Amino acid sequence: MSSTDIWISNDASTFQKAQLPTQLRHVKVIKIREDSIGRIILLISTEITNEENADPDLSEIFISDSQGLKFSPVEWTPNHQFGNFRLTFPDFLKGTIFGSFHPSIDYSNHQVNYTENIAGGETKISVDNGLTWSNLKVVDEENADSFGCDITRPERCSLQGYFYNLKLSNPSAGIILMTGSVGDDNEFDRKDRKTFISRDGGLTWRVAHNSSGLYATGDLGNIIVYIPSPSYKDGDVQSKLYFSLDQGRTWNQYELVDALFYIHPLELINTTPDGSGSKFILSGHLITTASQEGNNTNISYIARSVLYAIDFSAAF
Repeated sequence: MSSTDIWISNDASTFQKAQLPTQLRHVKVIKIREDSIGRIILLISTEITNEENADPDLSEIFISDSQGLKFSPVEWTPNHQFGNFRLTFPDFLKGTIFGSFHPSIDYSNHQVNYTENIAGGETKISVDNGLTWSNLKVVDEENADSFGCDITRPERCSLQGYFYNLKLSNPSAGIILMTGSVGDDNEFDRKDRKTFISRDGGLTWRVAHNSSGLYATGDLGNIIVYIPSPSYKDGDVQSKLYFSLDQGRTWNQYELVDALFYIHPLELINTTPDGSGSKFILSGHLITTASQEGNNTNISYIARSVLYAIDFSAAF
């Protein structure tokens, strides 16, 4: 297979061939981004190939010089041969990038086992526009014993976000929430997902809730609203909303529905795009259960859609 070239134009008219650190074969450019100082970031992901004697490259991140013509690899190379990168650039934290790598699964192998466990990836943070990267350090003495590794060794025990949903909370003054698990980069159990909070722009993290769910911030991070996702497998239905008025240090709860229903949340947003407001919208479905005649099991069904307006204007 011939190599792939990258062409750059600074005037939308003439193009120059980019200088790459290696030839690109069996790869695809997932996304092209610009950092906060104008450099180009390329996400290069390796494709699985059946060609004999193929020598595929590792998935990499390339970052350009100030002219956008000469690219160098980022010093972050996961120990996987195939995989995909995803980068998240918080608009409210200039220079900060969250990166998540997830190894590819070869579906041609019919021996693949589908379990609650998922192949481990790597999640890292850069605060200098991608020049250097570090693991997401967990600083949470209260919950340290609940993790399967030693959080005092962040190089081997750190917060790992989920590649398919590296979702950060709304804009705030360094207050970020993220769903993930704590471990190394080997394997993660979906049932271990928790919601974590950082108050320093993503450098250190601690547990906010022992479940995954929807979250949004308001008043630039002083207000946090959280509603857990229901766990139907364990019979853990959801009817409560949690909120914090002190950046997630303490939490209160509010009963959304009566005992006849529980809620399946779909979306939770702050009505102010810049995250400064104190009003939120929660949408979802009200779920109820009923037993069928001649059937000992209960059947769940949607009673109706529901929309909540949540206002903390009078909270301060």
